[in-house]
Amino acid sequence: MPLHPEQTIEFYPFTCQPDKDGFIVGRPQTLTYLALPEEGVRILSWLQSGRTIKETAALYEQAYGEHPDLEDFLAVIEESGLIKTQDLPSGDIAVGQTDLTGKGAPLQPQLVQYHMTWLSESLAKACFSHLAMWFLALFAASALCVLAIHTEIFPSRSDMVFETNTSLFLIAFLLFQLGSVMLHEIGHLAAARSKGVQARFGFGNRLWIIVAETDLTGIWSIPRKDRVLPLLGGPMVDVLLLSGGTFLLLGLDKGAVIFPGQWAQFTKAMYLFLCFRLLWQCYFFVRTDFYYIFTTAFECKNLLQDTQTYVMNRLKRFLGIGGVKDQSAISDREMKVIQAYSWIWGIGRILALFVLFFYILPILWSYLVIFYKAFSNVGNGKVLPMLDSLLVIGISSAIYGMGFVMWGRSLFRSIFKRERTT
Repeated sequence: MPLHPEQTIEFYPFTCQPDKDGFIVGRPQTLTYLALPEEGVRILSWLQSGRTIKETAALYEQAYGEHPDLEDFLAVIEESGLIKTQDLPSGDIAVGQTDLTGKGAPLQPQLVQYHMTWLSESLAKACFSHLAMWFLALFAASALCVLAIHTEIFPSRSDMVFETNTSLFLIAFLLFQLGSVMLHEIGHLAAARSKGVQARFGFGNRLWIIVAETDLTGIWSIPRKDRVLPLLGGPMVDVLLLSGGTFLLLGLDKGAVIFPGQWAQFTKAMYLFLCFRLLWQCYFFVRTDFYYIFTTAFECKNLLQDTQTYVMNRLKRFLGIGGVKDQSAISDREMKVIQAYSWIWGIGRILALFVLFFYILPILWSYLVIFYKAFSNVGNGKVLPMLDSLLVIGISSAIYGMGFVMWGRSLFRSIFKRERTT
């Protein structure tokens, strides 16, 4: 942006929070956040107080002994949407050597439409108060005691295999999944709201799997110690649902609760699904809620990638293979975190393999056998099982097909972005 010596800059309201290597400055209304050093924050504070470009440059020279490149710095700030669009006065360029007058001003980011804005901060604080947290802890502990005493109520993988009415229970499962996932995301949103942060829902993908997401970018506007609760909000809802489900399974086992037909099996299947979803948070080789809690607590910049590089370096050294990547630029403190996290990363891999080989693959094989029998018995006049199987295959293909499309689009965008930057 072209600057005039006597020009002042008008900013939109922004937040500023201290961070590991400086400050996080952002505008929550557009979910735009920047990591700035102390010098950059000082420049913003001088300009925000009404000082001119000339006065700000003089203050910077007095404080740091060098002339600031305010033009490039403010160009970045303007692109981030922190500067209000204004008619600039004519005159010579006083700071910097690049004349950007001929270029159009960058578009201001669109204001973000938040969700569940009716949820008051006071109500959200009540939901995540110390009393509520103690209740959840006691409820979860009592559910664990029930499972320890009555181990027979825990579902087996066969409870997730429906040999008849498969399409009906697939539809019921999808509805349950949608409802429970929305409750999980509402947990994130309400926890963020309890800290004074607005959030919004969206849909994305993890590889080819479609997932619901809560955009918690706004937590960068609050102190670091307050960012953990919004990240924990979703898993806490899962713990609440699982604890309630444990007592429901106990009631089914003792005959205190009676569900007709296959619905008792469906209840067990959904309980096992919730267990898998909570266990998925422990897959520390992907960016889960627990992963972000870890990175927030230990202030790591790129923990996952750095850990994967560290593990591969150790493996290459052990096997005597070359091509080790240099990690000497990482600080000693962060390297210790990476070394410790590599064990957690490995445990996450083991958990994922355990679930894959002892649950997912056997369940899929059981359904393949069901489908094979359904199609094989068509000649015997049993058409309904075949139609039921076709409906299941069609619904599943549509869901995973959309996931693969989203995954392909994200890969294409990343490749295109990489080509543009090279």
